[in-house]
Amino acid sequence: MEEVALRLAGKSPDEIRRVIADGYVSGRLRAPRKPGIAYMLSTDQIVFDPVSKRLVPYVPHLMFYAPYAMNKDIGAARTAPESVEGAPFVINEGEPTAMIIVTLGGGKHRPP
Repeated sequence: MEEVALRLAGKSPDEIRRVIADGYVSGRLRAPRKPGIAYMLSTDQIVFDPVSKRLVPYVPHLMFYAPYAMNKDIGAARTAPESVEGAPFVINEGEPTAMIIVTLGGGKHRPP
């Protein structure tokens, strides 16, 4: 929620990363302590693409909280969502906000 508030306040991606990272270092923010999953199953999803800074369509997917996980930890051959549909990959690698993503297909696909 803080990331969204900072984005809405017009902060740059670098400023947002710094504020969030400082929050984890200071203890103001904390990584999830229990497993969690987000079911993103709509075939009409729109996600924010930090590279193009636009909203883009994305396929249904599952998101598993995995604080500090790396792609190598799960044997993921990819480091970006452009490759094999359905193969799991980690976003926010090595960060407290890391998540394992598993795409399910069935929608418009443009990698976030």
